[in-house]
Amino acid sequence: MRTLGLLVAVCMLWPSHGRGDNSTSTPRAGAISELRFWTTPGKPMAPTSRPDPAERVVARREGSRFTLVVSRNVGEPYQEARADLSEAEWRRLLDIVAAHSLLTWRSQPSGGTADDFSTTGFALQGADGKPLNEQQWSRPIRNAADPAALGYALGLLAKTKVAKPVLFYFGT
Repeated sequence: MRTLGLLVAVCMLWPSHGRGDNSTSTPRAGAISELRFWTTPGKPMAPTSRPDPAERVVARREGSRFTLVVSRNVGEPYQEARADLSEAEWRRLLDIVAAHSLLTWRSQPSGGTADDFSTTGFALQGADGKPLNEQQWSRPIRNAADPAALGYALGLLAKTKVAKPVLFYFGT
């Protein structure tokens, strides 16, 4: 009987490692090397000659260095700025990825339509350079709040870390 009690205690304390529970954990520190979020509004605009989205924010991990790259592709000239991120800021971004299950997230169309709806997306890249999840949508979706949390966090970092370019479509 003592062995059975010990076995039950071990099973309850042993991490489940994704075996059917709904828990989320922060991805391993080295598992993700890049987080990208971009948006292009649906209204007519004059992008520069680059095929990039109107606005994009990228957070990168390169070894022990963390970088934020902010770009704006509206008007002339194309604008881009870089800033350093702290490890704590990087970890907060990974916490958002975990809390909103962005490694496995897929859009859920709402069935609605909207004129001038923006094209928005995000991408997570692994340390090996391979994509972990990349999603883009151009119609209303039911679960937009999950990736929007990452976009908002990246937008706030952009707003506090770089003077220009100023982002208009990140909601910060």
